Amino acid sequence: MGNNTISSSIYSVMLLAISMAACVSTFAVPSSAKSSSSSFSFSAEAEALLNSGCDLASSTGEIPFEYSSGLTGGIPVEIGTLSKLTYLDLSFNELRGALPTTLGNLTQLVHLDLMNTYIGGPIPSTIGNLSALAHLSLSSNKLNGSIPPEIGNLKNLVKMDLGFNNLRGPIPSSIGQLSNLTYLNLEGNQLSGSIPSSVGHLSNLIYLYLTSNQLSGSIPSSIGHLSSLTYLNLSSNRLCSSIPPEIGNLKNLERMDMGFNILNGSIPSSIGRLSNLTYLFLSSNRLCGSIPLEIGNLKNLEEMNMSSNILNGPIPSSIGHLSNLAHLYLHSSQLDGPIPREIGKLKNLVEVDMSHNNLHGPIPREIGKLSGLTYLALDRNDLVGTIPNELASLPYLEYLDLSQNNLSGKSPYKLSENMMITDVLDARLLPPTNPIVAGDMVLVATMAFACLHPQPKSRPSMLRLSQEFLSRRKALAAPLRTVSLWNLWNQKMDFVHQSNEQVISAQV
Repeated sequence: MGNNTISSSIYSVMLLAISMAACVSTFAVPSSAKSSSSSFSFSAEAEALLNSGCDLASSTGEIPFEYSSGLTGGIPVEIGTLSKLTYLDLSFNELRGALPTTLGNLTQLVHLDLMNTYIGGPIPSTIGNLSALAHLSLSSNKLNGSIPPEIGNLKNLVKMDLGFNNLRGPIPSSIGQLSNLTYLNLEGNQLSGSIPSSVGHLSNLIYLYLTSNQLSGSIPSSIGHLSSLTYLNLSSNRLCSSIPPEIGNLKNLERMDMGFNILNGSIPSSIGRLSNLTYLFLSSNRLCGSIPLEIGNLKNLEEMNMSSNILNGPIPSSIGHLSNLAHLYLHSSQLDGPIPREIGKLKNLVEVDMSHNNLHGPIPREIGKLSGLTYLALDRNDLVGTIPNELASLPYLEYLDLSQNNLSGKSPYKLSENMMITDVLDARLLPPTNPIVAGDMVLVATMAFACLHPQPKSRPSMLRLSQEFLSRRKALAAPLRTVSLWNLWNQKMDFVHQSNEQVISAQV
């Protein structure tokens, strides 16, 4: 359907909406708008749009229009004749087509929401004429082209969401003129170029989402002027250079994500001034140097991810001050030195991953104080000594990987003879009733235990494992609930033949 053709569904709904609004007097009508000349003006506009003989009321006040129920077709160009329209919401329909340039005639429009409507084409430059606009949402569509610089004319704009489109080109510097903006979302596009320094003029900005684009260059130091900023997401771009120390000026910041870029240099110590920060994500960059001691000042931090960088030096003991920390990810970052004993003070920790580093020394016994820990990965380091018995006292621990270290001694874990394999299965899933599937499960568990044999020479080779896994599938003779982990650990599972089929028989 072309842009110059009125979709029948939109035609009917707009007619109905305007007629009902007039009949029930829901318009906000100023007293000065009740003259006969005003009545004729509005009727003429309605007739121009709808070419209808409907008896509309004489009011000419502010007109709201909202509809989300399976509309199809394009937005008619005649919509531009609704010069009194203040609220237009057509979100979650299948409108398709392009945005008509006549939208720019709606100079009294305050709220425009076309989210998730399959609209394509460019954003018309005439959008800059909407001087009263406070809310603009064009997200989750198929818009292409660049963001028009005229967007900077929308001085009353409070929220702008252009996320998840196919927009290209740079972010226009005129965006810095939107002095009332509190929410800016441009994520999920193909925007390129650098972040304009003029973004630092948005002193009222609370939410800034530029993630998942192709932005490059440095993070402008002017970002430190955004004193109201609470959420900052610059992840999944091509940003390079270092993190500006001015980032420490963002005293209201609660969430900061700069992961998956090419950031280099050291982590600025000024980051320790972000006292309200709850989420810090710097993963998958090229950050170097040590983790600053000032990180311990982030008393409200709940999740910290600095993994996959080229950091060096030890994990600072000041990390023990992060009393609210629940998730700590430092894997694959070339950290060295010992694991600080102060980690035992982090009573809210749920997940810890320090794997793939150069950490040395013993595993601190203080980790046994982390009663809520469910995930602990310390593999692929240079840890030495024995595995502390205190690890066995962690009641919720589900994942433990200490492999590829230089640890010695016996495992602190002792399997109860009464613990069945069904006791360690995911409680959200029903145990398999198919004996073939149950047999597969027992085979995997048996082989896993065999690979943990305290004598390395007694562990099965990869060839043996592959032969077992590639062999004919075997049914389990006994119910799965009767198979104990103790038996599997002691390798008391025998493979026997039954009815011309290999069957696993559990000694229980």
